[in-house]
Amino acid sequence: MVLRIFPWVRHLPEAGREEFVVKLVEAMRSTAELDTNVPVATVIAVWKNTADIYADPELLAILTGPTEGDFGPVPMPVVEEE
Repeated sequence: MVLRIFPWVRHLPEAGREEFVVKLVEAMRSTAELDTNVPVATVIAVWKNTADIYADPELLAILTGPTEGDFGPVPMPVVEEE
């Protein structure tokens, strides 16, 4: 049933498929009596983006592969005063 509604789920590993369904149901339950579906839409968008990564072997290798060296210092964020 999930694959018919969200065909992109097939690109997730099995554990990811199960976690997506759990998170989706949790979001649906938590917003059932609210006037917003934003949490549900967010869960769907995040997991769809994850499926996009798994569907692209080159991107998956880059994102899950080892990193080398130090990427250098991270500058402090600049806070603009109003």
